[in-house]
Amino acid sequence: MMFGASSAATASATTHDATAIQRAAASDADEVWLAHLSDPHLSTPPQQAPWLSKAALGLRAWRRRSRRHDPATLDAVISAMQACRPDHLLVSGDLTQVGHVTEFRQAAAWLWTLAAPEHVMVLPGNHDAYASGSWEAGRAVLAPYVSPGFPVVRRIGCVLLIGLSSAIPTPVGMASGRLGAAQLDALRAALAQGRQERLFRMVALHHDPCLAGWRQWRKGLHDRHALHAILRQEGAELVVHGHNHRHGLEMLHGPAGPIWVVGAPSASVSGWSLRTQGGCMLYRVTRCAGGFGLRMSVIPPPV
Repeated sequence: MMFGASSAATASATTHDATAIQRAAASDADEVWLAHLSDPHLSTPPQQAPWLSKAALGLRAWRRRSRRHDPATLDAVISAMQACRPDHLLVSGDLTQVGHVTEFRQAAAWLWTLAAPEHVMVLPGNHDAYASGSWEAGRAVLAPYVSPGFPVVRRIGCVLLIGLSSAIPTPVGMASGRLGAAQLDALRAALAQGRQERLFRMVALHHDPCLAGWRQWRKGLHDRHALHAILRQEGAELVVHGHNHRHGLEMLHGPAGPIWVVGAPSASVSGWSLRTQGGCMLYRVTRCAGGFGLRMSVIPPPV
C-alpha cells in the first residue's frame, strides 16, 4: 500500500500537555516496524465480587470463556513478535477481565517482560475500565507504561503514533466506548501537526470506529461520527483498534483518499479460522518518494 501526503485545512495548533510528542527509538528512521497486540485478557481475576455487581456477573462470564484465552498461546505470540525486533509496541487494551487492582498488578509484571516503557504504548480497553474507578486505580499500577492523560502522541522515526482512550465505565451488558470532546480536539491538532511535519499518522484506540448496527449500540464507539468527521477533514494514514477479538479491515474517507482501519485479533486466542484466530499485527512503514509505503502482516499463534 502506498500513502501520499494529504492536504486539508489548517487546524488550531492548540494541544493538551498529554499530547506532547515523545521522541522514541529510531527517531530519525525512514523505516519503522511497529507491533500491535490487543485484548490479551492475561490476568486471573479474584474469585469473588459483590453479589449482583457488574464484576460478579463479569466473573461468571469469564469462567465460561476463559478457555478461549490461552496463556501458552499468548507467550508464543509474544516470543514470535519479539523475534521480529519491532521499534515500538502498541497494546490496545483489555489486559484484564474485570479491572480489579490485582489484575493490574499482573498486567504490570507482564508488561515488564515485553520491552522498556519508552518502547511500549498502552491504551485501556473496556474491561480495564469495567466499573467506576477501575481504570483510575489501574493507571497508577501500570505506570510508567501508561500516560497520565490521553491522547498520547509519540514520534517513532517517520511515524506519529496517536493513542486515544475510548474506555469508559458502562452498565451491565454494555461494552461501548467514548472519546469525548477534549480528546477529539487534541486529535485534530495532532493530525494537523503530523501533516505539517510530513509524518505517517497512525491513530490507535481500543474500540472499533467502524462498528455499525445493533452491535454498535452495545459495543461500539458512541462518538464515532465526530471521529469520522475529523479524519475526513485532517486525514490519517492508518487507524488501528482491537475489541472485536478478530481480524478486521475497513475503510474511512479521508481528504485525499481512503483511510484503512485495521482490527487486531486477541493475542491469546487460538481459534481455528482465519478471522477468529489470534495473534498480533506487524506494520512496516517506509518513507518513499511522494509518501509512504505500508506492509502489514500477521504473527499467528502456533498451529
